[in-house]
Amino acid sequence: MEVFDIEKSFKKNNAVRDAFLSRLLGIFSEDIVRIWCCDLRSPYKNIGRPSFFSSDDKYLHTTLDFCLVDEDGKKYISEMKCEIQYENYKYLTLSSVKHLNHHKIKKAFNRFLEVTEDPKKSDSKYIIKIESERKSIDGGILVWGKVDKSKKDEIIEFYKFADILSLEDIVNDLILWENEDLKSFVIERTRWCLELFEGIRGNS
Repeated sequence: MEVFDIEKSFKKNNAVRDAFLSRLLGIFSEDIVRIWCCDLRSPYKNIGRPSFFSSDDKYLHTTLDFCLVDEDGKKYISEMKCEIQYENYKYLTLSSVKHLNHHKIKKAFNRFLEVTEDPKKSDSKYIIKIESERKSIDGGILVWGKVDKSKKDEIIEFYKFADILSLEDIVNDLILWENEDLKSFVIERTRWCLELFEGIRGNS
């Protein structure tokens, strides 16, 4: 059962509206994933943001979005890409291995893919730490806005991901679980936005 449908929420008939909402969602979309990971029903827990250091532990290369741990204790570096209205909704739904190509110009994303493909080999090149503590990594997980389920396995196999998560499914889980943290989070952010907009209108 789909409660939240990204393609319906972003109507594709008002680019100005959707560009604004995309940027707004981008401000707090990572928080939604963190809330999901804190729910006891989630298959993953988030233990922090993984930072890449050079093998001599002296130079910080980059920091990614999450380190997700599954029920078996395996740890996966994770990067989130939630591009809604960008390039006329081209990347709204992940449906091709080519959808990741434009991210490969970024060193951080390339390191994410490198460790994902061969975590053990990357140990000789990088030290990965979470809150100053070195961690061994078992692979990588991609988080996207919406995922074409018929293409998911193909993309996982191509990039050697342990999993691909979608923000759409994560939100649906939280709604169906009646997650109180999500409810409180949305109420608070709604209040903040209303306070700002009312102030701009001169109604503060």
